[in-house]
Amino acid sequence: MLGGTEAQVALLVGVTAYMSLSLLRRFPLLLHRRKEVVRGKSCRHISHRGGAYEQPENSVRAFSYALEKCKTNMLELDVWSTKDGQVVVSHDRFLPELSEAEGKYTGEKKDITQTPLQELPMIAGSDQLVPPVQYLEVDKTFTWPDDFPPCPMPLLKELFEKFLNVPMAIDIKQRGCEETVQRVLRMVDEYNRKPITILNSFHDENISLVLKHDKQALTGAAPREVLSVYLLYALGLLPLFPIRSSVLTIPHPSCSWAGHEAEKACVSVCKKFPSSLHPLVTGVVTSVVLWASRQLVNPGLFNHLKARGLLIFFWVCNTRASIEAAFRDGADGVMSDRPSLLREVLDDIEELGAVGGPKLERGEKRNEDCSGGVDKKADLTRQKEKGWGKGMHNSNIEPKRKKSN
Repeated sequence: MLGGTEAQVALLVGVTAYMSLSLLRRFPLLLHRRKEVVRGKSCRHISHRGGAYEQPENSVRAFSYALEKCKTNMLELDVWSTKDGQVVVSHDRFLPELSEAEGKYTGEKKDITQTPLQELPMIAGSDQLVPPVQYLEVDKTFTWPDDFPPCPMPLLKELFEKFLNVPMAIDIKQRGCEETVQRVLRMVDEYNRKPITILNSFHDENISLVLKHDKQALTGAAPREVLSVYLLYALGLLPLFPIRSSVLTIPHPSCSWAGHEAEKACVSVCKKFPSSLHPLVTGVVTSVVLWASRQLVNPGLFNHLKARGLLIFFWVCNTRASIEAAFRDGADGVMSDRPSLLREVLDDIEELGAVGGPKLERGEKRNEDCSGGVDKKADLTRQKEKGWGKGMHNSNIEPKRKKSN
């Protein structure tokens, strides 16, 4: 057992440590230098792949639409390297081929990394292209708002030349490919884009490669770093540790991501159990995944990160309710496949002077139809009752839909 003096010393050390951590948690700049991210630019409106719900994703057409029609602040895009070392903008590695004569899918696919630039297929036209349904929350009768012909896949260099001063968030898809990372960094330097370009990846090794070659590059936290940030914060130790990246980019729990991840996890876990236990396993796994997604929203953590200069980006919010929720939860920027809807919500926020729109009461849900649109009559009634949204008149911009037979 500790003697009186030892106990007093231990108590003093404990109190000092607690007070120091509390002080650093509130005033982290006493220990860490504040990060400078996208200086002088707003990042609130981020067009995910240029707006995959409204235009052909990752195309010049989509990016131009997002900037000209939706006044986006930042473009989000994905890149790969071709076999001949060209950095192209595409989310998927394997691309469906189109016939040259008819512009229709042939059923064959080409691997970007094993195909020269000149042999890559075109981006399909509106009669063939289907948007990424994992985020869209729409039914199968979706059609594009406008018709468009097949178009070439853009080079990253082309986007840098066309959109010189536009902030971009670039997701490097090619896992562990140092050559791709170096090519991207060279172009960022060549076009003097370092202050307005954030480099992201779901692969931690890609972010490590970025910072290996350029310690001043702006990066988004990859999954492993995100996990470590949350864990250190939960332990009360985050104020003592440096944070590698400049942006925390995470899914918002209101978007469809959590449900899709729960489905994938259920399929994987159920394989390890007899079929008789699948309903129980599915219920447990789904509950755990959805609970974990809700823990991503942590106001205390967000305040600490913002005090250190980091930005908080949420993806991918494709309904009015999820966009409003993301801003209420402290987002500095929201990614959406529906840039017109995101612009509409931000305009309403600016007009009404309310961040994120009306706050829902406990247990209250926003009225939405099956496509993620708002029941506008009921919603406006609720807003008028609460005195929020005086003069609000905009409606969601919905795409054309095929008539059901």
